[in-house]
Amino acid sequence: MATEAPTAAAGPAAGHMARLLEQFGDCQPPNVRLADGIPTAIVPPDQILDVCRFLRDDPDMRYAFLAELNAVDYLERADRFDITYILHSYDHNSRLRLKVRVGGEEPTVPSLVPLWPAAAWHEREVFDLFGVQFAGHPDLRRLFLPEDWEGHPLRRDESQGEEEVSFTEEEAGRERGGPVLHRTG
Repeated sequence: MATEAPTAAAGPAAGHMARLLEQFGDCQPPNVRLADGIPTAIVPPDQILDVCRFLRDDPDMRYAFLAELNAVDYLERADRFDITYILHSYDHNSRLRLKVRVGGEEPTVPSLVPLWPAAAWHEREVFDLFGVQFAGHPDLRRLFLPEDWEGHPLRRDESQGEEEVSFTEEEAGRERGGPVLHRTG
C-alpha cells in the first residue's frame, strides 16, 4: 500500500504561515504556488524586521536560523527586486520563505544583521551584485568586486561586457586557406 508523502506545506510551517498572515495583515501570500512547497509570504519592506523578529522569538515557532538571503531582478516590474529570505526552525524542522519587493533609484531594505549577524555577509553579496542597499548594515561595501567597480553585474540591465565573436576567417580578417602548420618529430 503506497502512501503519498506529505508536502512541506502540510507540516507545522503551514500553521506558522497562517499565524504570520493573521498577525501582519499587510503580508500576503504570493499569487502563484511555488513548486518546492515552502510556505511563502510577500512582506512590505518596512515590516521585514518585525516579521523576522516575530518568527524568531515566538516560542511556538522559533525560526532561529537564516538559511538563505538572495535577490532576483525582475526588470519589467516597478519594484524590480525580490529579496528572498528562507528561515529555518530547528524545533519544528520546517522552513518559511519571505519575499520583500523593492525598486527605485536606490532600492533599500532594512538590514537583518541586528537579528542574525551572519546576514552581514549575504547582504554585502546582494549589495555588490545587485546594488540593493541594506539600511542599518554595519559595513555595507563591495564583497567580490573592487571598490571602484562601476555597476552591479547581476542586474538585468547591466552590460555583460560581451565581445563580438568571428565565426569565419573572413570575418576575422584572415585570408582563407592560410598556412597549415605540420608537427614534425
